[in-house]
Amino acid sequence: ISVQKANELLIAGEDSIIAAYIRTKGLKMTQSTSGLWYEIKSKNTGKKPRELENCKLWYSVSLLTDSIVMERTETIVIGKKQIINGIEEALMLMSPGDEAHLLIPWHLAYGMKGSGDEVPAYTSIKVHLKRL
Repeated sequence: ISVQKANELLIAGEDSIIAAYIRTKGLKMTQSTSGLWYEIKSKNTGKKPRELENCKLWYSVSLLTDSIVMERTETIVIGKKQIINGIEEALMLMSPGDEAHLLIPWHLAYGMKGSGDEVPAYTSIKVHLKRL
C-alpha cells in the first residue's frame, strides 16, 4: 500500500469518527471540501479577510474528550501559514466579531507531528474561534 493510499484511508476513517461525534452531540455543522467541519455562530456583515491581510483572533483548542489544551490570542497574516490550515480556512469565512465552532481533522490541524505536549499526532481537535 502506498503512503498516499494509507493517508487517504486514515483521513476517511477520521472523517467517520468526526461525523459520529457530530451526530452523538446533536451538532449542526457544515463540512467544507477540505474536510473542515464548522458552524459560524454570529454573522456580522464586515469584510472577510483577504490574502496577506493581518487578522486578529482568539481561539481555544480542545481534544474530542472536551479537555481544553490551549488558548491563545494572536495576529496572523492570512496566507502565510502562521496557524493551522483548519483555523485559517475558517477565518476566511468570518467577519470581525464572528465566532465559530470548528471540528478540525488531524490533517488540517497538527498532523502527523502533533503540537508538543498539547495535541498528540494524528489527533482531531475542537476549536472555539473568535475573529477580533
